[in-house]
Amino acid sequence: MIYELHGKIPKNSSFIYSEDVLTSTIFGNLRYFKSNILLNNFLSKAKNLDSENFSASFSDNLKINFWKKYPSNKNSQINEPDLVLEDNNEVLIIECKYHSPLDEKFIDNEQQYMNQLLRYSSILDEYYNGKKIKNIIFLTLKDYNISEVFERTQKQLSKDIGLYWLHWEELFSLLKQFINEVELGEKKLAQDLIDFLSLRQIKYFTGINLSTYNFTWKYKKNKKFIFSSKFEKKTWRYIHE
Repeated sequence: MIYELHGKIPKNSSFIYSEDVLTSTIFGNLRYFKSNILLNNFLSKAKNLDSENFSASFSDNLKINFWKKYPSNKNSQINEPDLVLEDNNEVLIIECKYHSPLDEKFIDNEQQYMNQLLRYSSILDEYYNGKKIKNIIFLTLKDYNISEVFERTQKQLSKDIGLYWLHWEELFSLLKQFINEVELGEKKLAQDLIDFLSLRQIKYFTGINLSTYNFTWKYKKNKKFIFSSKFEKKTWRYIHE
């Protein structure tokens, strides 16, 4: 992250568009805060098809697995989700996208439709059957069109697995609030993450702070005369100086 913030990465480098780099930078650094308050708040912004928010309450002994390999017991395929978060009662798979689309397989039979989210759901059944709470979050940029993908996925997903969508931009706003509530060490980490997201243009438009600008306006009256009338027509304009 520091390497990128100081402009050491070439502008055309594929490194900038790598979702693995984005994932490791964000979630790798979120681990270093004293508590999971920021992480839980971020994940709680996720919504399902019914616009219900995900309820994130991971304890501080949360385990985060990055790109862990899960060989399937049903076939020779090895699944490797971006993130698997787990504590004593809950497990959450997060599939992260940046500029790449979701891997989908379109088959004539709707019941045979397959994508990454559905493949990863088998991990929850095969490896985490004992967990009480099992969910999947699809994390993308906010302009990603997820409605059709989610409808197809939800039809084939087990009823005991929740499916949610979250976008990266939510974290920027949360960090802007969070930075005022932490001590110096964590404040530096939060500011680095803010700068990183800002550099990547992963943020909401937060408006312009007019207090940083000094405007002086001068109004001048211009007179125009219409000779065919007894009345004077006056027009106004302003000039920015």
